[in-house]
Amino acid sequence: MTYLNSMPTEQIRAPEHLLSYSWLELEKNQALLVFSDLEEMAGELDKKLNAGRVHQARVILRRWYSVWDIMAIDGWEASGYPDGGFELSIGASLRKLNKCLGQMRDLDVSLELARELKVSRRLIDRLKKKRKKLRQKTEAKITELKPAKLIERLRNYLSDRSEHLQRLLKQQRTDSVLAASNHCAYIHLDQFLLQAEHQTRLLSENSKSNDELHELRLSIKRWRYLLSEFFGLTNLELVRAQQILGRIRDLNRLHEEVEAMRSKLRKGLTADRLKARDLGSDRKRINALLKEQYKTLEPIVQKLPFGLRPYLVSL
Repeated sequence: MTYLNSMPTEQIRAPEHLLSYSWLELEKNQALLVFSDLEEMAGELDKKLNAGRVHQARVILRRWYSVWDIMAIDGWEASGYPDGGFELSIGASLRKLNKCLGQMRDLDVSLELARELKVSRRLIDRLKKKRKKLRQKTEAKITELKPAKLIERLRNYLSDRSEHLQRLLKQQRTDSVLAASNHCAYIHLDQFLLQAEHQTRLLSENSKSNDELHELRLSIKRWRYLLSEFFGLTNLELVRAQQILGRIRDLNRLHEEVEAMRSKLRKGLTADRLKARDLGSDRKRINALLKEQYKTLEPIVQKLPFGLRPYLVSL
């Protein structure tokens, strides 16, 4: 908890809805806002999975998880109701949907980047072939998961769980995690912001390898969406840092594709018209761009907006 807990609410200068709403009310409202987009997404997934639909679905699911990750900690994720609990009835299927769409999005970005960099035609053809196979596999998986019915189960779950949590709060059950905080939404959610900032600060000071930089990107993304979904704040420094880290990850993924092609070439598994020097040129171009991104990233990471809040606190 922060020192905000010891301050009267009237001394905190923040948007009115963050002070007048309970954390339960705000979390429910934000979940319902994203839920309307989830419903629309479910309808779009019945159509052919082009790059635009995949990207939009991933954005909506990212928003959902930025809200749900907080809600789960606050008691929304029940282990017994319904049908074996949230995880068995909804959570596992929703994660599978997110994962298969994530794989599609990664491949779409690699293909887009390959075209942008004008890499070897054979590499682009390889990515297009992989995408076609993955699209067929993903569309079959989506049909199996039945997104529309999955989202409908989520709607019913949110409604029932909200009523249950409200009853628990009214009863003031001291044996429940829910009774740990009856603070206004601003004070309650501030602790999650502090945790997100702390994790990002540690990662920003110690991340060197590609895997560590990926974790930094995920941490910044969680922090950014927490600010956006609950506090109504969009920060360009966080957006820019996430974009650069994403670009680094995309370039590294494309580099892996080049290396896979080089390996096949050395083993004589590719057509003669693909030359080693062509892939060598692609490799150099990617590495040069990676160096530029690392150089651009450093000063931005040093100026991340730790402590950013909707309003200052009056002392």
